[in-house]
Amino acid sequence: MRVEFLVPRTVEEAVAVLGDDDALPIGGGIAVALLSNLDLVWATRLVALGRIPELRGVRVRDDNIVLGATTPHGVIADDPVLRAELPELAAMFGHIGNVRVRAWGTVGGNLALAEPSQDPPVLLAALGAELLTMGPAGIRRLPVAELSEGPMTTVLATGELITHVVVPRLGSDERCAYLKFLPKTADDYATVSAGVRLRLDGQTIIEARIFCGSVGPIPVDCAAAAELLVGRSSDDENVLAGLAEAVAEVVTPRSDHRGVRSTSGRWPGCSYGGPSDGRCGGADAGGRCGQREPGRLSDRVTADETPLEVRDPAPRLIPNCVPQIDTRGANGD
Repeated sequence: MRVEFLVPRTVEEAVAVLGDDDALPIGGGIAVALLSNLDLVWATRLVALGRIPELRGVRVRDDNIVLGATTPHGVIADDPVLRAELPELAAMFGHIGNVRVRAWGTVGGNLALAEPSQDPPVLLAALGAELLTMGPAGIRRLPVAELSEGPMTTVLATGELITHVVVPRLGSDERCAYLKFLPKTADDYATVSAGVRLRLDGQTIIEARIFCGSVGPIPVDCAAAAELLVGRSSDDENVLAGLAEAVAEVVTPRSDHRGVRSTSGRWPGCSYGGPSDGRCGGADAGGRCGQREPGRLSDRVTADETPLEVRDPAPRLIPNCVPQIDTRGANGD
């Protein structure tokens, strides 16, 4: 089969070419290469987006930070503007996969792939980020939280490209954090991840958003759990009471080689009652229960906090199924 490799220089040119069902966009090309090798995607036209200048870079525009869709993860992680404005987001990008993945993988391709265990969709959804897209029907704005319809399936139309990711800047009264629990190695997908954004009036939480990843077909909006935080003081040692139970009501984790679904709600090796127990401090870097004294929520969600990476001490190997791949609007991670 003959395959054409096209390099458009504008978004309009790219959209015109991608109107063909046999065309496939490439951002960094990582996911496209892997899925092509598995015969899960194929095309007679490969459309490289890396030469379109307007799709690259990190910029501040009014009250938003705007990420170009073809900007590699590593470039975003190292951007001085983002590190100053949203160090938690920069740190998350700096912990995606390994050095090679961060050098080639792009934020637009990552989001368009809609793989439910990826890091960016979770924190970006919690932050209330939106996507700018361009397609045959024109330009539209779409919340990151509404992009995915299921594993590797999005609401993007044929020929529609993600052009930018618009992230609201945090106010002086806001905090955010991203945590993930890793199975074996730092470059693996998370067994579970969580992105949180809070707004406080003094020590009182007045708004909250919580999203969890790797525990459902799409990033899970834990709105009921977030609502429990509203009105509570971040200084209260019982501020997290009931959160684990509320999250458990909406997530659907599945056992695989990265971890085993717990029926007890406890951390691996935990002798307490899990995160809902006030005495439980989560797991340490070896995947063992830390059994730490609880700290204030404001101590856990701080501007300079970097993602916690811990490991499951004894993951079990359970075969995964191969999902159906939707390439209608994929940017090609």
